[in-house]
Amino acid sequence: MLSHCGRFLTLASSLFLLGAAEARVGFSGGEVFQAVGLEGEISLTCQEPGTGRMEHSQFRCSGEILEPGEFSWFVGPRGVAGDAVELVAQHEDGSSRTKNEKYDEAAGRTSSAVNLWVWTLLQRPLLEVGKNAVSYRITKSSRETASGQFEVRVERAPTRTCRFRRSYFSSNVQDCQTGGGWCGQYFADESYCP
Repeated sequence: MLSHCGRFLTLASSLFLLGAAEARVGFSGGEVFQAVGLEGEISLTCQEPGTGRMEHSQFRCSGEILEPGEFSWFVGPRGVAGDAVELVAQHEDGSSRTKNEKYDEAAGRTSSAVNLWVWTLLQRPLLEVGKNAVSYRITKSSRETASGQFEVRVERAPTRTCRFRRSYFSSNVQDCQTGGGWCGQYFADESYCP
């Protein structure tokens, strides 16, 4: 049984570790992420309303997700004033990517989660597979209030194969030629194939 002194030291150690964890600069999702490949198959029936035109297609779907999340808040140092933050990720291959985000000084983090992994026509991810040296520069009214660097690793994980083929129906006949966004829907419906 712990003495009163022993309990106090244990409690004090726990509070110190909790405070140290809260003070850690980086992404709320952590320092290590897993890039997980996904694959599976869908059947798609497309019928154009009013014309009776119908098509059937099958698609082999493939994709990739980042775990524990494709978006994550950047958490800055405690007590720093700021309204903006610039994040620059230097990738292992020598390339880099920059993100400029609004900063919520009351919360001590970005105002919204940062895109770490999603590629779209309008967005590029901050990270790549391998080591990512991420520099941050927090500013308030364009004046620097804090800066620093931390490392984030993205590791390749084994590809997951979804066990069940799903059937979908679309009112857009084009989807039977392109697949539309149905593969993404399929992976979501299959809970990303755990």
